[in-house]
Amino acid sequence: MKKYLVTALLLGSLTPLAYACALPKSHYKNVSCTARSGVFLAVKDNGSPVALLDKKGNKTADLFAYDAVLGSEFRSGLLPALKNGKVGYINDKGKTIIAFNYDRMNGNQWARGVRGERIIVKQNRGFGVLDTQGKIIVRPERAISHISDFSQGLATVTASGSTYTIDKNGNRTRQAPNPSPTPEPTPAQGSLPNPSTHLTLTPRQQDGKWGFVDDKGVPMIIYAFDDVRAYSENLAGVRMGDNWGFIDKSGQLVIDFRFHKDGFILDSPKNPELPEPLMFKNGKAWIGNLNNGDKLCINSQGVNVAC
Repeated sequence: MKKYLVTALLLGSLTPLAYACALPKSHYKNVSCTARSGVFLAVKDNGSPVALLDKKGNKTADLFAYDAVLGSEFRSGLLPALKNGKVGYINDKGKTIIAFNYDRMNGNQWARGVRGERIIVKQNRGFGVLDTQGKIIVRPERAISHISDFSQGLATVTASGSTYTIDKNGNRTRQAPNPSPTPEPTPAQGSLPNPSTHLTLTPRQQDGKWGFVDDKGVPMIIYAFDDVRAYSENLAGVRMGDNWGFIDKSGQLVIDFRFHKDGFILDSPKNPELPEPLMFKNGKAWIGNLNNGDKLCINSQGVNVAC
């Protein structure tokens, strides 16, 4: 019987939208799926990378030279890797595409993968933007304390206490950093709405892990998370390790695991209208605090907005 690794799978009578990944047969002891279909990661017992494998279990790249790699961020042919404490990007043959010149980010998610043909990196205690060839689009500066992932060609930058939006070329745009939530479109005649949108899902714990069940108690999203929040506005906060992200009702990860669990100051007197962290209300969710107590929020696309 084949062994499967399933990531946030919608079960039941609806069509699964997240994939079930069949691990190949090989002589490697510890093998896992990556975000790239047909590419697998073999590691030692301590998690150190050993090799990349194809779907037949054959080695396609030797990874012993690297301290760590992030298989979950293997996107657009680039795999984040850590070498001598520095972050760079390699391809599926183990060739360095972007040199190891960048600092690791905090937490288990020490690097970001490609989003919208752009990569967010950290250097000199600040954030910057690269293209997929390593060309600098926004030079990392200490003043830039955060850059969101690119969504629909735009990213939100927080620098020196101000927030603004940039396009893929690094140019500031006139778009306000707090866009109004887009209303859900009405299905055209003859089309069918996504049945999962109106599905009622409730958190449930099993064997120390959290998942979601429907109103009959049938598991709909597997027990894979360390903690969860109830669905609000069709998104649910889910935690794996130290970081929170958000899934939709199909079980797809729509906002990455990049919000640290210790980032909240619960007794801050500011913005009392958003008392519940990681829950969407009027298109916004509170995901952390600045040092001065100001709340940080995102919209449903994961873009930083004013709370």
